[in-house]
Amino acid sequence: RALYEYFDALFPGKVYCACMILNLPELERTAAKRKQAVGRLEKSIVYYEAKGKRATHIVGRTRMRCCGVETLPILPSSRRGSYEFE
Repeated sequence: RALYEYFDALFPGKVYCACMILNLPELERTAAKRKQAVGRLEKSIVYYEAKGKRATHIVGRTRMRCCGVETLPILPSSRRGSYEFE
């Protein structure tokens, strides 16, 4: 509708219809990557504000997704019998 109104303003009374076909898989993939990066950055900011230190990430380490939240898995620490969340 907005596209029709735009062209009708440019060419009054001469526009029959205005259609736009979008098939943008590359744009959709880029938008999904951007959304994922924004989520990770927001999580890092919250971590920094809560703990006062910057979050770290080891390249290649697997990630988990639980209830829509992406997180690193809980790994056993070097201390026997204890676990830490990285």
